Amino acid sequence: MKKTIAAALAALTLFALSGCAVTKASPLPEKDEPVPEIEIETAPPESTAAEISAAAEPSDSPDVPPDEPDEITEENLAVAELGDIFISLPMPEGWEWEEINDDNGGSFGICFWKSGDRSQYAEVKYWESFGVCGTGLTEEKVDFPSGSSAWIGYYDGGSDWSFVSFCDDHKGFAAINSGLCGEKALTALDMLGRAEIGFTD
Repeated sequence: MKKTIAAALAALTLFALSGCAVTKASPLPEKDEPVPEIEIETAPPESTAAEISAAAEPSDSPDVPPDEPDEITEENLAVAELGDIFISLPMPEGWEWEEINDDNGGSFGICFWKSGDRSQYAEVKYWESFGVCGTGLTEEKVDFPSGSSAWIGYYDGGSDWSFVSFCDDHKGFAAINSGLCGEKALTALDMLGRAEIGFTD
């Protein structure tokens, strides 16, 4: 009897740790083909925090200055369009970008990185299907200066964001952080907060 109860408890634990959430959107359009209305259902976050601060918390050491994002101007824009999908991302000086279109992966958008280090980057895309794992995840909802709203995800208590999932009228758009940390992560998040994304009329 004791062995049966122990096995049941172990199975339940594995089930709870393996859960992941996936959101689905419409397939990418062919060129000049209108995008169908997106229907996405997302699970409520495990926790909701206050709106994200524009800068990181100061360091405990007086000799180490706090991370601050690069200054962004509206003069340099990264723009990508496919059918009715558009993404316009302000680029600060010292950053680079390229358009990406993954037909097999069902995503389209912009990859951007700090000049001189292409190995650390972020991508903002329209996704046919976007999913994240819930293990170790905390989220907070923010209202960006651009007028869009999004859930920002952090893993395992880290201070650098892992993903940004836009919501409301911008469902289907999301950004992934691949190695950006500190000042770079803050700058990328500031860029996303000023981005214009959506669908043309």
